[in-house]
Amino acid sequence: MEASCVRPHPRFEPTAAQSLGVSSLVRSSGGSSATLVSYRIGAIMKSIQAALILIASFILNAKPLFGCVCPVITLRQGIASADAIFSGAAKRLSDSEWLVEVERTWKGERIVKEVTVRDPAPMTSCSRRLDDGGRYIIFARVKTDRGQPVYYLDACNWLLKYPEAEKFIRKMGKGRIVHPLGREEKRN
Repeated sequence: MEASCVRPHPRFEPTAAQSLGVSSLVRSSGGSSATLVSYRIGAIMKSIQAALILIASFILNAKPLFGCVCPVITLRQGIASADAIFSGAAKRLSDSEWLVEVERTWKGERIVKEVTVRDPAPMTSCSRRLDDGGRYIIFARVKTDRGQPVYYLDACNWLLKYPEAEKFIRKMGKGRIVHPLGREEKRN
């Protein structure tokens, strides 16, 4: 038995445009396949260009995408690495700054009744925030701004919110009470 070769009608022969997926456009528009091929290549190039721009924007802004990487530290390591440790209620001054009414201190020199606490890295993945009215035990870094101490939340250190913070007071000791005039009273 001999196989017969059926040749399609010339109107339906595959063209370069059909192999690129634009055959329906060739038939419906009545245009040449070369015009549509260049149109299709132009569209592909624009898609590639858009993808490259998207990839470049991810690469350039990659730091916030990966998150803040901090080692896990013990309470003892947190105490050792902090410049100041105190508890108090936070009052929001801005998106990255709070006024904390200090109740007790565990570490630090001359901590007064009200201190300014700032976010260490606003608008990044290492940002730390306090809830307005929230009570915390804050492990802070201290920097001087115009001769006054400013306390920064440490992105990689402990920040304990009450009531959970009470569990850690037993391990840390009672600390010192801060009076309205800034004097500290030692309590064991």
